[in-house]
Amino acid sequence: MESRYRRVGLASVGWRIDDVAVPLDYQARLRGWNGADAGAVLIAAASVHTFGVSERLRISALAADGTVLDSRLVGRRRMWRVRGAAWMLETEARVASPAVGSRVRIVPSSRNDARSTDALRNPHRQPR
Repeated sequence: MESRYRRVGLASVGWRIDDVAVPLDYQARLRGWNGADAGAVLIAAASVHTFGVSERLRISALAADGTVLDSRLVGRRRMWRVRGAAWMLETEARVASPAVGSRVRIVPSSRNDARSTDALRNPHRQPR
């Protein structure tokens, strides 16, 4: 069975996370953190919810160019929306987040089998 997630790495100045899952379809995107077997999940969205999550998550909102707009701990059964966000990065609460204002870029992931590091495209917001 084919994976519903693409594996990438993300990095900015002084910060890196190697195992990031990017949902490839609606069901995987809806499940978010609960559906991915990864250190983090990058979702193409301006808002997230933590319904069905058993612990707090550290969530960072990213603009389309990768600039970190905001980052915070979000408790269980909460919703969070950030105006101008194109991507939401979900990680465990104990994982450090990139600095607000820094620019996150895609880097090769150790689980990615040396695929290209092309920019991620939000399929819902950008033409092919």
